[in-house]
Amino acid sequence: MTEKAPSTKRTTIVLPALVYEYLERKAYEEGRATANLAAFAVEQFIRSSYPEVFPNPFEAKEGRK
Repeated sequence: MTEKAPSTKRTTIVLPALVYEYLERKAYEEGRATANLAAFAVEQFIRSSYPEVFPNPFEAKEGRK
């Protein structure tokens, strides 16, 4: 049996105290974990930076109406 590579990875980031404070505040407002909101924000940034790798599935494709 072959083992599958994990689909997620862990990392550690260091943020300025004020940025972290607002991250915690926003996470609380949204009812989610701080780490979850940070992961979402990083993923959104990477996806928008590399649209050729991460195309938006909601954008109309050529030839579709």
